[in-house]
Amino acid sequence: MFARNIISATRVGLRSSVSPMLGSRIMTPLACAFSTGRANFQQAPLATEINSPKEIPNLTPLKYEKDIYATVRVHNISYLVTEGDLLTLPFRLIQADVGDILDFNDVTTIGSRNFTYHEDPIPSNAYTIKAVVVEKTKKPMEVKEKTKRRNRHVRHIKSKHPITILRISELKLNV
Repeated sequence: MFARNIISATRVGLRSSVSPMLGSRIMTPLACAFSTGRANFQQAPLATEINSPKEIPNLTPLKYEKDIYATVRVHNISYLVTEGDLLTLPFRLIQADVGDILDFNDVTTIGSRNFTYHEDPIPSNAYTIKAVVVEKTKKPMEVKEKTKRRNRHVRHIKSKHPITILRISELKLNV
């Protein structure tokens, strides 16, 4: 089945013709390209091309607001934060130790009560968002009961999931 998927995915084109005797359409391949199982990867663009600094948007209406919020993404999970918030991440940040300062560079929304700027992602030179790792701990013990249908046996599964707690220390615009 796997080989059939490879072959059908690499067909270049199909030509249809009507058979005068049978009266049905017959699909015949124009050309087939068979692969050896090795993938042909194109050269990826350089990191400077991907993360090249964009033009800073005009954020002057937000500059004069006093309470600003931002939507940041950590491991593709969005969090709405303001300055001074405690942010609880449902996983352990292995690279960060307690007391480390983190810079967020994946922000999709910056706004206030009156104005909102939304772009995916916002250029990282338009804002500064920093957080301090406050604690790396585990959640309280959870006991989950696992049962099977039509069976009296009950298993108790205990789990303590790791969490990381951050405090947003700085949220400002660089405009």
